[in-house]
Amino acid sequence: MDWTFILQPINKTVRKGDPVTLHCRPPHSRPPAQVSWFRNDQLLQSGPHISTQPTGDLLFH
Repeated sequence: MDWTFILQPINKTVRKGDPVTLHCRPPHSRPPAQVSWFRNDQLLQSGPHISTQPTGDLLFH
């Protein structure tokens, strides 16, 4: 299996309060890969301002 991500996450700088999407596309696999996002070694949890999409994208809104 090729473990290379189709779309690598990149660093972004945005103004506080602006929505932003961090894109991530893991390699194709069966079953589909599950993507987890971390900040400072802490797992980011979905909540009123953060959501993870089935594609692996992370949305701040």
